[in-house]
Amino acid sequence: MANADPGFPGVRLEAGEDVATLAESLRAGGYATYAVGKWHLARDENLAPGRPRNSWPVQRGFDRYYGSMEALNSFFHPNQLVADNSGVDIERYPDGYYVTDDLTDRAIRMITDLRAHDANRPFLLYFLAHRDARAAAGAGRRAGPPAGRYESGWTRRARPASPGSWPKGCSRPVPGRPRATRSPASTCRRGRS
Repeated sequence: MANADPGFPGVRLEAGEDVATLAESLRAGGYATYAVGKWHLARDENLAPGRPRNSWPVQRGFDRYYGSMEALNSFFHPNQLVADNSGVDIERYPDGYYVTDDLTDRAIRMITDLRAHDANRPFLLYFLAHRDARAAAGAGRRAGPPAGRYESGWTRRARPASPGSWPKGCSRPVPGRPRATRSPASTCRRGRS
């Protein structure tokens, strides 16, 4: 999906107003709705200040949003982060900042705030993290997190193994067992990520 309008008929480049999002449907049913991460459903021209926000997450059914409206961004120095309908002013990112950790912390805070005010309300949390192209390609991969990694009160998170190294059809490998010696039934823990 491209942010720029190529001019072809039927290519919206944003969620159409005639299509309800899952968040809109669930919010109408009493759910709290939150989104963190990449939202690539708004035209580039509508990302500037003073432009229409009709296809932004808060207008499409989410009570709260934190993340990037751009398709591609830096993991360590994002161009522009957005909270709800406003850009977040950040003079300088702290040493070791990593956007996925920031997104995770924001998601946890949203749910913690909800539970502090309403212990029983159901919720939807849409979390779309940016994919690290270097890790996917295997270039520049390190064992473990980078030195001085950003932390904001939560424990350091281990990075998962590369999906390409997992057995076919698995959401994650079974640790400690070589892939070649496992039978198909014991290849992975199905349904867990």
